[in-house]
Amino acid sequence: MIRRPVLGACREWRGCKHESGYDLLHVRPRMVKVHRVMLEARIGEDLGERFALHRCDNPPYIHPDHLHPGDAQRNLRDAMEPGRWDPREFGARATRRRKVTPEIQESVLADLAAGGNKNATAHTLGLSWPTVNLIVKRADTERS
Repeated sequence: MIRRPVLGACREWRGCKHESGYDLLHVRPRMVKVHRVMLEARIGEDLGERFALHRCDNPPYIHPDHLHPGDAQRNLRDAMEPGRWDPREFGARATRRRKVTPEIQESVLADLAAGGNKNATAHTLGLSWPTVNLIVKRADTERS
């Protein structure tokens, strides 16, 4: 379990995840994001059009005290502050992202094997969290 000094221990969802890393739960008839359900339970109301934002800046974490409601603008601002998302990479420029080489894959897997977490590894290597997650999934598939 990871600890954030100000927030305390994080809780990572170990169930189904979207390819972007967000937690999913099947609530008939649809899939819902678990962090939204956790926040709605904590605040006692439906979020409606609002977002469930992460204070700990890690999509699979679902600790209700690490979540807060916000709008789309706040969500983007939160994503840009820690460098998780660069608006210059959105749209046409997104096609120019660097190719994930075998050396980058090895660096990701070595960092995670040494105890790093996916978010920190992504930030350190200049990758997105979904890219790191995809590298891990591919490695797991190859081992199977």
